[in-house]
Amino acid sequence: MGIYIDRINEQDAKELFAFECKNRRFFEQTIQSRGDDYYNFGSFEIRHRELLKEQDDAMSSFYLIKEDSGRIVGRINLVDIDSIKSTAHVGYRIGEAFTKKGIANKALQLLIKLAPGK
Repeated sequence: MGIYIDRINEQDAKELFAFECKNRRFFEQTIQSRGDDYYNFGSFEIRHRELLKEQDDAMSSFYLIKEDSGRIVGRINLVDIDSIKSTAHVGYRIGEAFTKKGIANKALQLLIKLAPGK
């Protein structure tokens, strides 16, 4: 499966919300729940705008992992970006239907190429 990563933007909110809702049960098997409020679109939209602000402030970079058709299959992020030390923390989530296909590895390789300071 071919994939690419695409920096999140305001227009991604609805599709990303659907992805998160579809995979909620799967994600919550391995990580702490984001809480019921996260799965209310109004609250999700507010949080999405907060992420965009954080991204604009160069504190983080958030990307959607998409298959060639443009469908979201996961997320990958750089957070706590320290431009002086050229460091950041990486986090990712892959949708249940797309696990064990090497997608996270491919996405990380793409992210490294785009990382600030590269």
